Amino acid sequence: MSTGKHRVSSASTPRTPFNTKGALFEATQAISRNMKAIKIGTIAVSTVLVAAMATGATPSLANTNGTTTLASAVSRSQTRTDLTTETATVAKVEGAEWSLSSDSSNINVQYSMTSEQTASRDKLVTAYETAKQAYGTYTSASKAVLDQLGAAMNTAADHLKDTTTSVDTYNADIDALNKAISSAKSSHAAATAAASRSAASSSSSAASAQTFSSAEATGTAADVINYANSFVGKVPYVWGGTTPSGWDCSGFVQYVFGHYGISLPRVSGAQATVGTAVSSLAEAKPGDIIANSMHAGIYIGNGKVVNALNPSQGTQITPVAWAFSGSYSIRRVF
Repeated sequence: MSTGKHRVSSASTPRTPFNTKGALFEATQAISRNMKAIKIGTIAVSTVLVAAMATGATPSLANTNGTTTLASAVSRSQTRTDLTTETATVAKVEGAEWSLSSDSSNINVQYSMTSEQTASRDKLVTAYETAKQAYGTYTSASKAVLDQLGAAMNTAADHLKDTTTSVDTYNADIDALNKAISSAKSSHAAATAAASRSAASSSSSAASAQTFSSAEATGTAADVINYANSFVGKVPYVWGGTTPSGWDCSGFVQYVFGHYGISLPRVSGAQATVGTAVSSLAEAKPGDIIANSMHAGIYIGNGKVVNALNPSQGTQITPVAWAFSGSYSIRRVF
């Protein structure tokens, strides 16, 4: 009896089940083959371009059916130097000169001073000028000290001639000059201090010298000596000065004699030629002028002169031998 339902016959053709793993594998393999084909094609194109650049040829690229789809012309530069740029950087090195070679062309790079060298050299020039002034000022320093200063100056002068001298050498020269200047200053100060003590200890003899001079001198000569002695210890030494506010050696002599109407030249070298020459110190009389090209003073007798000595001591009475280290001329104007 029929139930109203249909039954599928077992004899029907069975359905083949869908193998998802197999389909995925086939798809993956197809993609892989295509990717390899793409990679091979890419490599082939690159190889053709590289070959073209190397040979200067014009490559042609073809598709699978043999028709040309792309043509690219690649030109090659004529020389290597058109493709490359060579540069050389040379740092400044003290005391060096470089010679460079590029493409068989020699290039000489002349050494020039660094900014540090220039600054140190300028400082050394200043120190050298200071040393020159000190050498002429600190004349009472010992010979050994002055020789040391002179040697330092000579060394510095040699190094200043050479622009490749190192910064360390310039600085060492500056230190040497400064030490030598300091030694000369100290030695000079010690010598002048000793001279001052000697002058102080003989202050009574200086006063007696003034009395002696006044007694021996007559007329205007005695007046000149007394007037000159009145400035001792009171008027400073000033280079180029000619008045009691400050004078140098020849300015002092000119001022004192001018006070009594006797006109004298301005400089000591000219004052050494006025009046009548006196043959020796033994023949000198108070009121005579003693002078040379470097210094001038007024003889007061007893082997002494009154003079504007130097910036540190001003107007003083000193022995002739101490005031004049070299030869001098004695001139009589009365």
